[in-house]
Amino acid sequence: MLKTIVFMGMPGAGKGKQSELLSEKTGFTVYSTGSELRKLVTKGGAL
Repeated sequence: MLKTIVFMGMPGAGKGKQSELLSEKTGFTVYSTGSELRKLVTKGGAL
C-alpha cells in the first residue's frame, strides 16, 4: 500500500526541511510540486 504524507504551510514554514529530514530517516521519496513546476517552466513547457 502506498503511503503519502503531505506537508502544508506558508512559504518559509519549513515544509522542505521537514520533508528532507523525514526522507533521510525513512527513505521516503520527496515530491515537491513547486520544484516540478519550476523545472517545467525552465524547459519552456506550458503550465
